[in-house]
Amino acid sequence: MCSTAQTMIFFWIPVVTEKEVGGEEKRYEGNKNDSIAADWLTVKSDGKTLTVTILPTKLDGNRYMEVSVQAGDAFDEFKFRQRGLKVGL
Repeated sequence: MCSTAQTMIFFWIPVVTEKEVGGEEKRYEGNKNDSIAADWLTVKSDGKTLTVTILPTKLDGNRYMEVSVQAGDAFDEFKFRQRGLKVGL
């Protein structure tokens, strides 16, 4: 009989930040939670899949969001920029 050992790597969301042009950065911390709801976005993790939902903007300027992920002692981040309604016009 042959058996194969698989290593499953699960990650969590330690921090989400939001910032609009001219505004203060807002920081939302998770404690190995499976989701974080911020003002403009919701971030969910089932341990293997990351889902980021960003609400439409009503602002003229850009908005910036950063989602940090961690698995054990490995870290990474995803950065998003949402274009404002009057940027580039």
